Amino acid sequence: MSRESTIAATLETRLQELKANETTIIREQIKVVDRPVYRNVCLDGDGVRIANAAKNGTSAAKPTDPVQDAE
Repeated sequence: MSRESTIAATLETRLQELKANETTIIREQIKVVDRPVYRNVCLDGDGVRIANAAKNGTSAAKPTDPVQDAE
């Protein structure tokens, strides 16, 4: 029994030494995602026409397509 106690004490001492040498390293990496949110052209021609019609309070009916009218 005393032999096991000696071995257990030696083991506990060695484990305490190993825990004292333990180091935790935490590294963070920053990831930047660049997405073009703002552009020079936000609306096409139809979008601008609809926005202007809404601003002026007029109807935003889509004009007829001249190609279809010619057929």
